[in-house]
Amino acid sequence: MQKIGDLTFYSFDEMLATSMKSKTFRDGYYRESARLDLVRIMRELRRSHKLSRNRFADKVGMSPAFLRKIENGYDKLSADILLQIASAFGKQVKLV
Repeated sequence: MQKIGDLTFYSFDEMLATSMKSKTFRDGYYRESARLDLVRIMRELRRSHKLSRNRFADKVGMSPAFLRKIENGYDKLSADILLQIASAFGKQVKLV
């Protein structure tokens, strides 16, 4: 925390620690963090196979527009979609 005149400034870590005390915030934070991890893994899978979004979408059987929405966070990645993507690449989904 830093005070400059009448203003108080908090670091991100200080604000996060305060916010994490709220169960509602904490649950949402962990849910969003898990979603972003899945999107990152999906994007890495696409890039590791050197596929454009269009070719990746064709391979997994979805529209490029829908894939773009998922990668950009405008749509949710459901378990069905996750399984569809994994199956197209011969992978399995394991929840731990």
